[in-house]
Amino acid sequence: MKKVNSFSTILFSCIIFACVAFQSCKKDEEKNYMIFDGVRYDLSQGLLTKYGQYDPEDGYNFGLMLYSKGIQYSLTGNNWSGQGSFIYFEMYSEIASDLAPGTYVFEDLYGLAYKPFTFNLAFLGIDVDMGVQLKNDIRNLKQSKQDVFHYLEEGNLRLGKNKSVYTINVDGITEESLAVKAIFEGALTLVDAADTL
Repeated sequence: MKKVNSFSTILFSCIIFACVAFQSCKKDEEKNYMIFDGVRYDLSQGLLTKYGQYDPEDGYNFGLMLYSKGIQYSLTGNNWSGQGSFIYFEMYSEIASDLAPGTYVFEDLYGLAYKPFTFNLAFLGIDVDMGVQLKNDIRNLKQSKQDVFHYLEEGNLRLGKNKSVYTINVDGITEESLAVKAIFEGALTLVDAADTL
Protein backbone atom coordinates (compact mmCIF):
# COMPACT_ATOMS: atom_id res chain seq x y z
CA MET A 1 0.00 0.00 0.00
CA LYS A 2 2.84 2.38 0.78
CA LYS A 3 4.33 1.81 -2.69
CA VAL A 4 1.06 2.86 -4.33
CA ASN A 5 0.89 5.98 -2.19
CA SER A 6 4.52 6.85 -2.97
CA PHE A 7 3.95 6.34 -6.68
CA SER A 8 0.78 8.43 -6.56
CA THR A 9 2.64 11.19 -4.74
CA ILE A 10 5.48 11.19 -7.27
CA LEU A 11 3.05 11.13 -10.21
CA PHE A 12 1.02 13.97 -8.72
CA SER A 13 4.21 16.01 -8.09
CA CYS A 14 5.35 15.47 -11.70
CA ILE A 15 1.98 16.62 -13.04
CA ILE A 16 2.05 19.76 -10.88
CA PHE A 17 5.64 20.53 -11.94
CA ALA A 18 4.77 20.08 -15.63
CA CYS A 19 1.77 22.40 -15.30
CA VAL A 20 3.83 25.09 -13.56
CA ALA A 21 6.62 24.82 -16.15
CA PHE A 22 4.09 25.02 -19.02
CA GLN A 23 2.39 28.07 -17.51
CA SER A 24 5.80 29.75 -16.98
CA CYS A 25 6.79 29.19 -20.62
CA LYS A 26 3.38 30.34 -21.76
CA LYS A 27 3.70 33.55 -19.73
CA ASP A 28 7.13 34.26 -21.25
CA GLU A 29 5.69 33.80 -24.74
CA GLU A 30 2.81 36.14 -23.88
CA LYS A 31 5.27 38.84 -22.77
CA ASN A 32 7.56 38.87 -25.79
CA TYR A 33 5.82 39.59 -29.05
CA MET A 34 5.08 42.16 -31.73
CA ILE A 35 1.74 42.73 -33.46
CA PHE A 36 1.93 44.32 -36.89
CA ASP A 37 -1.17 44.90 -39.04
CA GLY A 38 -3.10 42.54 -36.75
CA VAL A 39 -0.63 39.63 -37.01
CA ARG A 40 1.42 38.45 -34.03
CA TYR A 41 5.17 37.71 -34.25
CA ASP A 42 7.14 36.30 -31.31
CA LEU A 43 10.23 38.09 -30.00
CA SER A 44 12.79 36.17 -27.97
CA GLN A 45 15.98 38.27 -27.76
CA GLY A 46 17.17 41.83 -27.39
CA LEU A 47 20.35 43.71 -28.25
CA LEU A 48 21.26 47.14 -26.87
CA THR A 49 24.12 48.92 -28.62
CA LYS A 50 25.74 51.94 -26.94
CA TYR A 51 26.99 54.51 -29.49
CA GLY A 52 27.79 57.50 -27.29
CA GLN A 53 27.02 61.17 -27.89
CA TYR A 54 27.14 63.35 -31.01
CA ASP A 55 27.32 66.70 -29.21
CA PRO A 56 27.40 67.66 -25.51
CA GLU A 57 23.80 68.95 -25.60
CA ASP A 58 22.47 65.74 -27.19
CA GLY A 59 21.20 62.63 -25.49
CA TYR A 60 23.31 59.48 -25.45
CA ASN A 61 22.65 57.35 -28.53
CA PHE A 62 21.56 53.70 -28.22
CA GLY A 63 20.33 51.19 -30.75
CA LEU A 64 17.66 48.81 -29.45
CA MET A 65 16.90 45.65 -31.43
CA LEU A 66 14.21 43.14 -30.39
CA TYR A 67 14.11 40.02 -32.55
CA SER A 68 12.82 36.48 -32.98
CA LYS A 69 14.68 33.25 -32.27
CA GLY A 70 15.50 32.56 -35.95
CA ILE A 71 17.88 35.55 -36.00
CA GLN A 72 21.50 35.47 -34.76
CA TYR A 73 23.95 38.28 -34.09
CA SER A 74 27.74 37.81 -34.02
CA LEU A 75 29.47 40.02 -31.47
CA THR A 76 32.87 39.44 -33.07
CA GLY A 77 31.92 40.21 -36.65
CA ASN A 78 29.10 42.73 -35.97
CA ASN A 79 26.91 40.91 -38.46
CA TRP A 80 23.44 39.41 -38.60
CA SER A 81 22.34 36.05 -39.95
CA GLY A 82 19.29 33.82 -39.95
CA GLN A 83 15.69 34.60 -40.77
CA GLY A 84 12.92 36.07 -38.67
CA SER A 85 11.18 39.24 -37.54
CA PHE A 86 12.45 42.23 -35.58
CA ILE A 87 11.83 45.81 -34.52
CA TYR A 88 14.64 48.38 -34.19
CA PHE A 89 14.90 51.82 -32.50
CA GLU A 90 17.56 54.52 -32.62
CA MET A 91 17.12 56.08 -29.16
CA TYR A 92 18.53 58.86 -27.00
CA SER A 93 18.97 58.54 -23.23
CA GLU A 94 19.77 61.11 -20.56
CA ILE A 95 22.50 58.85 -19.12
CA ALA A 96 25.58 57.42 -20.85
CA SER A 97 25.61 53.92 -19.40
CA ASP A 98 22.12 52.68 -20.23
CA LEU A 99 18.66 53.59 -21.42
CA ALA A 100 17.06 55.61 -18.64
CA PRO A 101 13.61 54.36 -17.58
CA GLY A 102 10.77 56.47 -18.95
CA THR A 103 8.71 57.16 -22.05
CA TYR A 104 10.52 57.76 -25.36
CA VAL A 105 8.63 59.49 -28.19
CA PHE A 106 9.26 59.51 -31.92
CA GLU A 107 10.79 62.83 -33.00
CA ASP A 108 12.47 63.43 -36.34
CA LEU A 109 12.37 67.23 -36.42
CA TYR A 110 15.78 68.88 -36.83
CA GLY A 111 17.12 70.12 -33.51
CA LEU A 112 14.87 67.88 -31.42
CA ALA A 113 15.76 64.47 -32.80
CA TYR A 114 18.73 63.82 -30.50
CA LYS A 115 17.14 64.96 -27.25
CA PRO A 116 16.84 62.56 -24.28
CA PHE A 117 13.70 60.39 -24.23
CA THR A 118 13.28 60.48 -28.00
CA PHE A 119 13.89 58.10 -30.89
CA ASN A 120 14.36 59.37 -34.44
CA LEU A 121 14.41 56.08 -36.35
CA ALA A 122 12.30 52.98 -35.85
CA PHE A 123 11.48 50.20 -38.28
CA LEU A 124 10.50 46.56 -38.34
CA GLY A 125 11.01 43.61 -40.63
CA ILE A 126 8.84 40.55 -41.08
CA ASP A 127 10.35 37.18 -42.06
CA VAL A 128 13.56 38.88 -43.18
CA ASP A 129 16.69 37.05 -44.38
CA MET A 130 19.12 39.04 -42.24
CA GLY A 131 22.27 38.01 -44.10
CA VAL A 132 20.88 39.35 -47.37
CA GLN A 133 19.02 42.44 -46.17
CA LEU A 134 21.25 43.76 -43.38
CA LYS A 135 24.68 42.30 -44.14
CA ASN A 136 26.33 44.05 -41.17
CA ASP A 137 25.54 47.25 -39.27
CA ILE A 138 21.81 47.89 -39.05
CA ARG A 139 22.49 51.65 -38.87
CA ASN A 140 23.43 51.64 -42.57
CA LEU A 141 19.71 51.57 -43.30
CA LYS A 142 19.40 55.19 -42.22
CA GLN A 143 20.78 56.23 -45.59
CA SER A 144 18.93 53.70 -47.78
CA LYS A 145 15.39 52.73 -46.87
CA GLN A 146 14.46 49.29 -48.18
CA ASP A 147 11.02 48.11 -49.23
CA VAL A 148 11.15 45.01 -47.01
CA PHE A 149 11.08 47.20 -43.88
CA HIS A 150 8.23 49.20 -42.37
CA TYR A 151 9.21 52.56 -40.84
CA LEU A 152 7.39 54.20 -37.95
CA GLU A 153 6.25 57.78 -38.41
CA GLU A 154 4.79 58.19 -34.93
CA GLY A 155 4.74 56.34 -31.65
CA ASN A 156 6.17 55.90 -28.19
CA LEU A 157 8.22 53.37 -26.24
CA ARG A 158 7.78 52.94 -22.49
CA LEU A 159 10.79 51.42 -20.75
CA GLY A 160 11.27 50.14 -17.23
CA LYS A 161 14.13 48.21 -15.64
CA ASN A 162 14.49 46.02 -12.56
CA LYS A 163 18.12 44.91 -12.10
CA SER A 164 18.98 43.28 -15.46
CA VAL A 165 15.38 42.83 -16.66
CA TYR A 166 13.96 45.41 -19.07
CA THR A 167 10.24 45.91 -19.60
CA ILE A 168 9.46 47.47 -22.98
CA ASN A 169 6.07 48.49 -24.38
CA VAL A 170 5.77 49.97 -27.88
CA ASP A 171 2.83 51.56 -29.67
CA GLY A 172 3.27 53.12 -33.11
CA ILE A 173 2.00 53.76 -36.61
CA THR A 174 4.03 53.03 -39.75
CA GLU A 175 4.30 55.18 -42.85
CA GLU A 176 1.67 52.90 -44.43
CA SER A 177 -0.71 53.84 -41.57
CA LEU A 178 -0.49 50.34 -40.07
CA ALA A 179 -0.48 49.80 -36.30
CA VAL A 180 2.43 48.16 -34.53
CA LYS A 181 2.58 47.08 -30.89
CA ALA A 182 5.41 45.29 -29.11
CA ILE A 183 5.90 43.94 -25.60
CA PHE A 184 9.21 42.59 -24.33
CA GLU A 185 10.39 41.61 -20.87
CA GLY A 186 13.85 40.19 -20.32
CA ALA A 187 17.59 40.83 -20.34
CA LEU A 188 19.33 42.59 -23.24
CA THR A 189 22.78 41.85 -24.65
CA LEU A 190 24.83 45.06 -24.31
CA VAL A 191 27.35 46.03 -27.00
CA ASP A 192 29.65 49.05 -26.56
CA ALA A 193 30.24 50.67 -29.95
CA ALA A 194 30.87 54.23 -28.74
CA ASP A 195 33.95 54.56 -30.98
CA THR A 196 31.83 54.11 -34.14
CA LEU A 197 29.99 57.47 -33.92
